[in-house]
Amino acid sequence: MRKVDITKNCLEDIKALDKRNRQWVLSIVDYLKDEQNTIEMIEQRFPMLSGGLHGYRKAKNRSFGLRILFTIQSDKRVRLTIDNHFNRSSFDEIIKLFAVDHRDKIYDVIRKRIK
Repeated sequence: MRKVDITKNCLEDIKALDKRNRQWVLSIVDYLKDEQNTIEMIEQRFPMLSGGLHGYRKAKNRSFGLRILFTIQSDKRVRLTIDNHFNRSSFDEIIKLFAVDHRDKIYDVIRKRIK
C-alpha cells in the first residue's frame, strides 16, 4: 500500500498557485498515488537530485517553470527520513512532498525547510 504525504509547507505552496499550476501539481500527486506506477517507474520518470539534496527527486514542468521536490521511502530500500511522524506499519511505500515552487526559488526553499 502506498501513501503520498504532503507537508504543511508544501500544502501552502500548492494553495498559493494559480489554477493551471495547481492542476498540474495535483496530476503529479495522482500519478504518485497510483500503485500501477511502480516505484521503479517513478524513479525513472523523476530524476534524483545531487549534492546537498541527494535523496530528493524532482518533477518539473518546463512550460510553467515549476518543480515539485519529494522523497520516496520504500520497504525495499533504505532511505533517509527527514521527519517520519506517521506510522509506517500500514504502508509499504511512502512518497513525501516537501516543496512546490518556481525553478529559480525551489532549491533555496527546500534547503531552508530541511534544516
